Amino acid sequence: RTTGLTRSDWLLRTGEDCLYVTGGAPPGIDPIDPSTAGRTVRVSAIVRQGEGGSLFLEFKDGALIER
Repeated sequence: RTTGLTRSDWLLRTGEDCLYVTGGAPPGIDPIDPSTAGRTVRVSAIVRQGEGGSLFLEFKDGALIER
């Protein structure tokens, strides 16, 4: 999938791959603020399949991991 489902979706990088996350973000992460890019997060989500077979995550819970 090349675009998110909504304007507030954000990308979660998992190694060399990325998945769109829809439905929320962990506290302290603002998908609009570029200063939060590259932060480490823990995300609980449901894997969903969109149109055309693309996968995305439906956010349930998460936290910013301070390093």
